[in-house]
Amino acid sequence: MNHLESFIDYLKSNHHSASSRENYYYILLRAKKYFKQRGIEDDKTFTEADMQDYIHHLEKSNVSNWIYLRSFLFLKKYFEYLENEQIIFINPMANFENPKEIRNPTKIYPQEEIKEMLNKVSTNSDAGIRAKTILELLYSSALRPSETINLKLTDIDFKKQILFIYKSKFKKDRVVPVGSTALKWLKKYIKEVRSKYVTKISDGYVFIAHYVTGKKINYPSLYALLRRTFKRDNITRFKPFSLRPSSATHLLKNGMGIMYIKELLGHNDITTTKIYLRVNEKELRNELNKKHPRFRNNKGGNK
Repeated sequence: MNHLESFIDYLKSNHHSASSRENYYYILLRAKKYFKQRGIEDDKTFTEADMQDYIHHLEKSNVSNWIYLRSFLFLKKYFEYLENEQIIFINPMANFENPKEIRNPTKIYPQEEIKEMLNKVSTNSDAGIRAKTILELLYSSALRPSETINLKLTDIDFKKQILFIYKSKFKKDRVVPVGSTALKWLKKYIKEVRSKYVTKISDGYVFIAHYVTGKKINYPSLYALLRRTFKRDNITRFKPFSLRPSSATHLLKNGMGIMYIKELLGHNDITTTKIYLRVNEKELRNELNKKHPRFRNNKGGNK
């Protein structure tokens, strides 16, 4: 995959955000390393069988849905670019259909399990405080990891306890509430940790790299930070994205209406929200029995 850099430049010229380009680079670099180990580097030599081998490798490796789905989409985009530029004449991904469904739905973690995880995060280091703040924020406001990465200081209203999310998925803006615990850790991180590492190129982003440049962290850095945190503190590993549907499901169970949850998540379609809210039938009926006036048991009979 010897045209990866030019492809990233192409994305930039077509107004893909820096965060989007970072994701493309991360996913395609994984593929490039895999193929290089097998002696396949020239884009003109790739075959459909090579692509099938890589997809099987991803399946056997049990990678996250985030990586699995984007490997399909980004590789197709990469080879379409090469074909349009007449760098290759046979597209090895031409006969591949995009996955229609997520293979394994993102796990929804019980409230007590998430509470235990958050309490176990050690905050006796700068990295620990940063990880704790990110996790509290992801769960508190049901944010996408990319939204946390792109959060700026000016996007936080501590007085009103809200976050401004600009140009997220589908370039949508929205305002989301943030809990007092997450705000407490945000204040601590900004004052005691971020101030040590901020540089001219930090550009106002909240979560920045330590010890190197002070620029904002990217998704691979976020994932690596949390992975190290879970290993260090002996915490069962959580996927960063899993906190979003977990938060939404817990809100539903605690009585928030699905339309409010839809707005919180920034979904265009209520169907997408329903996919997130995986409450089993027994749990849902128990909740309805407790909270819906027409479902409650009436010992006195019908009136």
